[in-house]
Amino acid sequence: MAADAALPARTDGPTRGIDHIVQVVTDLEEAAACYRALGFTTTPPARHPFGTGNILVQFANRSFLELLTVVDPAAIEEPGPGRFSFAAFNRDALASHGEGGAMVVVRSNDAAADRAAFAAAGLPVFEPFGFERTATGPDGVARKVAFSLTFTGDPEAPDVGIFACQSHYPENFWKPDFQRHDNGAHGIAGIVISTPRPDASAAVWAAVTGAIPRPVAGGLSFDTADGDVTLLTPESIRERWGISIPADRSIRPHIIAMRIAMPEFHHTSAGIWFEKIEHGNAGAVRIVPPGRAHGLMLIIETMGSRVL
Repeated sequence: MAADAALPARTDGPTRGIDHIVQVVTDLEEAAACYRALGFTTTPPARHPFGTGNILVQFANRSFLELLTVVDPAAIEEPGPGRFSFAAFNRDALASHGEGGAMVVVRSNDAAADRAAFAAAGLPVFEPFGFERTATGPDGVARKVAFSLTFTGDPEAPDVGIFACQSHYPENFWKPDFQRHDNGAHGIAGIVISTPRPDASAAVWAAVTGAIPRPVAGGLSFDTADGDVTLLTPESIRERWGISIPADRSIRPHIIAMRIAMPEFHHTSAGIWFEKIEHGNAGAVRIVPPGRAHGLMLIIETMGSRVL
């Protein structure tokens, strides 16, 4: 980050915390099995009406990981003037860059207000988009869930999808049985984006999260009440966690990691996955490299510790 870079200030109002992260994968069941082997509980598979399908990892702090793949290419609508296509974006991300983090999603209480706020901040906005689907709970009963998505984007980071998500039937979506994990995971503590120029995206993430940028070594962090979005240079990522980003990817911003908070590092039979899978250690965290988690690095940290 340039030393003289001007950092945007937050306007008055609450921050938008992390709702979830979208991770695109080639084989949905295989990716879900990988996460179960890591001690996470997964939901049953579900299908969207626009050509994609998902399996979720829900957390007690009301954040979640969305494993997503294409299940019906013919049902995918292409983007158009003023129209964003969630399915097409993730299809293209998987085809162009392979498995890994594709979209950062912040929590919304009012989709219309978010759209107006994004437009006022000079961010791109698109036609309102909403959908319904059924979700099968731990009891095997299918219930309706519905969402309003407010898409925006960062011109400096076309490979990073961004939207705000408003859930209309949260009582049908969040289930305690899905939020309990053998490894003790509590929730998403943050998302890390690799970018050669963190300052270039500062205004976008200040507007999206409503947070004041906090300088960190090698980048910026946007701290909300519900998780952080951190922009780091590839060099800083290598120095912190020993992960080298390929040259062709280091020049384009992309989602590199998900930080997961746990009360403590587990070493029970259910949590011994730290030893089962090759990992690095970086101070108070444990690392599962991208190659071991379908393209997304997992940074496991204890709750209450600040690692960034």
